[in-house]
Amino acid sequence: MSVKPLLRKLISVTVFLLVSMIALFWILRYSEDQKFSRQFKAKVEPLIGLLTDESGKLLLKESEIIDTLQKSSCLREENIHQIGNVKLYLPHCEFQGRDTTIFAIFADSKGYGGWIKVLALFERQKDRTMKLWKVKVLDARDETEGLGKNVLSDEFQKRFYNVPESGLEKGLKLDLEEFPPTFDAEEAKKEGFILVADIMSYATVSAKAVANAIQVMYNYLKNLN
Repeated sequence: MSVKPLLRKLISVTVFLLVSMIALFWILRYSEDQKFSRQFKAKVEPLIGLLTDESGKLLLKESEIIDTLQKSSCLREENIHQIGNVKLYLPHCEFQGRDTTIFAIFADSKGYGGWIKVLALFERQKDRTMKLWKVKVLDARDETEGLGKNVLSDEFQKRFYNVPESGLEKGLKLDLEEFPPTFDAEEAKKEGFILVADIMSYATVSAKAVANAIQVMYNYLKNLN
């Protein structure tokens, strides 16, 4: 069976089965390289998760996901580009939506105890304006339990959803660092403020590491042709 029909069949099942089966398919295909297999699985599962809504429906056409994963080297190569305390893992993944381009990019950012791994999706419109769409913190094993490890919570991660370009251009800041101009979460995002003090008290460094990763990702992506 060729690659494309097999992937198309897998994507038609539930999101949970989809994630495991796509990972299994690629792991078997590249079984001679176990290190690659682990790295690919660790990336494809959260990526498909972010590209799926709460009902289990894919947010992009399945053909676009298939073509990208089939043709692109974005999950099969891992070139590290370090900027300060943030390591970008390149190349990024790029998906074409109906009227938008979706960028997926991975990074490690220096936290309080060690590196925090972050996946972010950015959405660029036809007029080239870009927003931060979704965020997933993948690993924070070296952060403090009950404090820094709270970056792994869905509640914390969703505070970064849908940050407009105006906020990204002004630079992401946390209400743990500076007093925000408003406590309306969506209005604060327009000024670059992410309101997380209720979740991340006494864990500023860990929370800031996530914000730093996202900012470096955005700065990289906005300079693409």
